[in-house]
Amino acid sequence: KQRALDYVIADSGIVPEQSKVFDIVLSTQVLGHVEDPNVYLSECFRLLRPAGKLLLSTHGLYEDNDCPRDFRRWTADGLRCDLERSGFKNISIYKLTTGPRAVIFFLERYVYTMAASRKTLPGLVHWSSSTLFRHFRRPIHILMDRHYTGHRFVPSEVPHHNIYVALFACAHRPL
Repeated sequence: KQRALDYVIADSGIVPEQSKVFDIVLSTQVLGHVEDPNVYLSECFRLLRPAGKLLLSTHGLYEDNDCPRDFRRWTADGLRCDLERSGFKNISIYKLTTGPRAVIFFLERYVYTMAASRKTLPGLVHWSSSTLFRHFRRPIHILMDRHYTGHRFVPSEVPHHNIYVALFACAHRPL
């Protein structure tokens, strides 16, 4: 019997599937959009066979996005705590886009999402900055790729990576 790859989560947070049927649950950028993350993570745990893996990404620091709803952000410690509370073990958490790369990411988001009038001094500064940033966007990203490769995918235990865009976790259901 062929199983679907995608499931619609009921308003209750329950997934319409039997328990212990999957080897892997892939959840990308969903956790911040569910009303009760504990129910969601418990469902992921329930769906996994013993020794199954949950591969999950979620926002760390990121702008609000209403797709469809946006409820929360995690730290590496908070995500680990929530995964452990749901029964997961052997949890590895990575910070994605850290340090200078994250600062450039946030600056880029600011430049592209904030409107400003050129009729005021702050607006003129913003407009000038956004024009320069757009013009030098490619060279800036090449520079980041060349000099900050160690800031892309960093284990959460590595010190001095306190600013990051997103988190990735790999968690196992025990045997």
